[in-house]
Amino acid sequence: MQPPVDRERRPCVDPDMRSLLPLAVVVLGGCPRDARPPTSAGPADAPRNAAPAVPPPVAAAAPVDAAPHADDPAPPADRPPCATKDYRAPAGAKVELLAHQAAGGGAVAEVGLHNAGTAPVCVWTHVATHEVQSDWLVIQYADGDRYHHLSRVVALNDDRDKSAPVSVELQPGETIWQRWDVAAWALRDRNGAEAIASGSLYAEAVYDTTGDTWAWAGRRQAQFELVAP
Repeated sequence: MQPPVDRERRPCVDPDMRSLLPLAVVVLGGCPRDARPPTSAGPADAPRNAAPAVPPPVAAAAPVDAAPHADDPAPPADRPPCATKDYRAPAGAKVELLAHQAAGGGAVAEVGLHNAGTAPVCVWTHVATHEVQSDWLVIQYADGDRYHHLSRVVALNDDRDKSAPVSVELQPGETIWQRWDVAAWALRDRNGAEAIASGSLYAEAVYDTTGDTWAWAGRRQAQFELVAP
């Protein structure tokens, strides 16, 4: 397992959000890579799983509750971490982002990382600390009134003392889902302590690991409707 990483500062979010793309699975932006494991986390030449000749079907993991103050944050699947220094994703790796509003009411989003390729790929899923956070994912939205062009950005990380970034090896066809209470995160000082507007919001999830050397690196975006009570 990777050792915990001390955090005594508030991570920041990259404000450089890209233009809108069509609904469903598209590419997305987040925070700097300050949650990377130390170089002592493991050898650079740690063995990695080879792609199976015929990828077996893999069931999608159940969503992890990533609402603020979630108890005992755990990896989205019961498996060892896969991140290693100088990781190289398999040729033709195809990671997609999925997003939709969770059932049951409330401004809660479910965001999934999906492996649409033919070989396993290592991805960062969240940061385990006193709660579940993410240094790579943000939710941004437009409300047609005060915020236009997805200008309101809700970060999903906050102050913390100790933390550990969690990585998972996604098998071909597998999706790892996580649930985020956007309304609760919007009320934090980190995000201006401002409630999100009621009604139908044009939202976009943005996942960005560009430049990362420990797991898959790239930017993915997914647009969805978020209806706030």
